[in-house]
Amino acid sequence: MAGDWGPPQTALTRAADCLKAQGITVTQCSSWIVSKAYGVQNQADFVNGALIVKTHKPPMSLLYTCQKIERRAGRRPSLKWGPRVLDIDILAYHDVIMGQPGKDRLHSRSAKLVLPHPGLADRPFVLHPLAEIAPGWHHPLTGLTAKQMLRQLRPSSGGEIINHA
Repeated sequence: MAGDWGPPQTALTRAADCLKAQGITVTQCSSWIVSKAYGVQNQADFVNGALIVKTHKPPMSLLYTCQKIERRAGRRPSLKWGPRVLDIDILAYHDVIMGQPGKDRLHSRSAKLVLPHPGLADRPFVLHPLAEIAPGWHHPLTGLTAKQMLRQLRPSSGGEIINHA
């Protein structure tokens, strides 16, 4: 979905630049991939990627920085899993385990962060780029790598990879 920053690939690149402008070092960037929509499926295909960053910001401060960037790109509150111009998720923060899936949800005004991201293991459009840039990373709760989680995926409610952008 194109927004204030243009088509998805342009918005993703600008978002990475905004992170850098906030003093966050991007050490690796995956390929951009195109996938079927996840959740609400009657929307445009997704363009996704993953970054590895270095920051001195604690997790909640990093989340607020990401949400600020999303708003600058034109993101507005909408239907859960509905169309949005930019969605920046924190998948993991070192080996930090934080929050409770289902209880601590992201809300526009009172954000709660769950780490590692609770949907990480269910989404091929997350696991593919993660496996590309962090093949040695292990999920702090399951001990599995992104490639191992990919092998365990069952058909779901979308998110299948279409191609590399």
